Formats: sequence, structure tokens, C-alpha cells
Amino acid sequence: MKLKMLITGVSGLLGNNLAYYFNSRHEILGLYFSNPIMISGIQTEQCDLTLKENVSAILTHFVPDVIIHCTSLANIDQCEKDPELAQRLNMHTTQSIVDTLQGSDTRLVYISTDAVYDGDKGEFSETGPTFPKNNYGKTKLEGEKEALRHDPVLVLRTNIFGWNIQNKQSLGEWILDEL
Repeated sequence: MKLKMLITGVSGLLGNNLAYYFNSRHEILGLYFSNPIMISGIQTEQCDLTLKENVSAILTHFVPDVIIHCTSLANIDQCEKDPELAQRLNMHTTQSIVDTLQGSDTRLVYISTDAVYDGDKGEFSETGPTFPKNNYGKTKLEGEKEALRHDPVLVLRTNIFGWNIQNKQSLGEWILDEL
């Protein structure tokens, strides 16, 4: 059965790879904010997810079975320099989606980060204490709290690493450039 999937942050590393992976299996709408993207067979649209009316408009014409919410400001330095932007992208986008989904049975997958933990001990548990040490981790944890207001929801705390498919620099490429 083909699902209708909405992938936010489709121009980023994870969103882009998910769109390519699910392309032949499901009907996909990919949303981006500032980096237009073209993927054969996938509809993409520009959308400012911080505005609830934009989210509502998207979900009116494309009613997804599942939303994979990859939108994020993941650049830790930028999150420190511009905490308001980090808050808007990492928490308010999630808040807009959850508010719009109220009463819906659309499944929400929220992509979080292991940066919600302090990183000192390792071997973290999903039920263990969180203690983010930077604005990125703090705003993603706030995003988790917003996501958990919706049911059904899956929160994935992970660390994404790999090569970007599109013309953007990934974490791995940045590390190599800095050597």
C-alpha cells in the first residue's frame, strides 16, 4: 500500500536521502525553506513551517499518512550565534505542525538528536535524564516536547552522518575540509 508521506527539510541530508529511498514506494511531498531541490518523481514545495497558516494550507491539499519532520537548524555554531533562529526552526516548526494536526491520526516522526544528552557518559536511555549543553540540543529537546503532544508520534534521537546528495556540505564534508 502506497502511503502519502510529507518530508520536511527535504533539501537537508536526512530528508533528501529519505525522499530518494521512499520515492518508488510512496507518494511524497517534500518541503524545503531556502534551498530549492528537484528530485525526479517527487513533488517539492517551498514552505515556511514556522507559520501555522502555511502548515495548514499544505495539509489541506496534501493529507499525509505520515510526516517525517527533518527540518532543523543543525549547525551548532549558528544555533549559538542566533538562538532565536534555532528556536524558530527546531521548536516552532514542530509546534506549528502539531497544532495543525490536532485531532488527526497522521503519524508524526520527529527527528531529534543525541545532543539532548550531556554527552559525558554515553549509553543513554530514552527514559533517562536529558541535559543539553548547547542551544541546538536545547531547542531540539523543546521540539521533542512539542512533538509528544501529538499521538501517534515517534521521536528519534540520533546523530546523522553521511554525504549529502545535493549541492550542500554535509558534516562529513565539513570535517574533511577542516583537516
